[in-house]
Amino acid sequence: MKNKRVWLFYTACAVLFLVWFINSKSSHAMGALVAHRGAAEYGPENTLAPVKVSNQKAITWTETDVMLSKDDEAVIMHDDTVDRTTNGKGNVRDMTLAELQALDAGSWFHEDFTGEPVPSLDDWITLHLALGMHPNLELKPNDPDTRLLAEKVLEAIQTTQLPMNQMHISSFDKTALQHMRDIGYTGEMSYLATILPLNWKSVAESLNLDFLNLNGSLLLGSTVRNIIDNGYGVAAWTVNDCANAERLRRHGVSSIISDRPAEISPTACADTTDADIQAAEDTAQQQLLQYQRIHSQM
Repeated sequence: MKNKRVWLFYTACAVLFLVWFINSKSSHAMGALVAHRGAAEYGPENTLAPVKVSNQKAITWTETDVMLSKDDEAVIMHDDTVDRTTNGKGNVRDMTLAELQALDAGSWFHEDFTGEPVPSLDDWITLHLALGMHPNLELKPNDPDTRLLAEKVLEAIQTTQLPMNQMHISSFDKTALQHMRDIGYTGEMSYLATILPLNWKSVAESLNLDFLNLNGSLLLGSTVRNIIDNGYGVAAWTVNDCANAERLRRHGVSSIISDRPAEISPTACADTTDADIQAAEDTAQQQLLQYQRIHSQM
């Protein structure tokens, strides 16, 4: 009887360890809804204004773009130039942080946001900490010095005391992600791609990735299952309609990045029909085939 109890005890321990191991490999922290560029439909993209609106709508995660200024400060900006999203003109890399922050980054969106400044990365993180929110920081691959960009991002994380387990790093640039790992970033990380690369497993393993972050309009269930079965999370960008949001959730996508995240929540999308979802799936299949045809000819 004693031997049987001992056997049962060790069996139970083994089962508990297995459950823990599986959960630790498949559980990912990035939120189910992530506000793209702070939530680009709520205010001028990549400024602090839409982040505050996202917070009011109970969205706890944002995504933003980070690049370097002329004086090597980490700033929040998507484009190489300031032309589209400010009242200025010129390359971001040719302007100092002070010059960038003197621009009006809000009136192009609506007059109510006139005078909204370009945030520094420190500004962005500080607001998130104050609001109890979590940033997904995309390192822009168009900066020629990715190592310096990675160093400046880590410096901002350390300066603001942002816990690495409360944030996320992403990039289309594998070199930028590798630099982040090399200099000591231990938090969650995802590789951005339009579609799943053929060598994705080796990339995921070499970078110790947590997520693959793919174009939602081209993402099919078979791809999602392949990624999940290998122990990684799946994020999808940029999804702004309920049919696609529900389609991707059904497939197992755990994080959806959206310009209007509150409007594609499960509650907001409760009336989405199976027919809507199937139509979205059919469209995704057609768009993927078209994308593959175009790129096979290049």
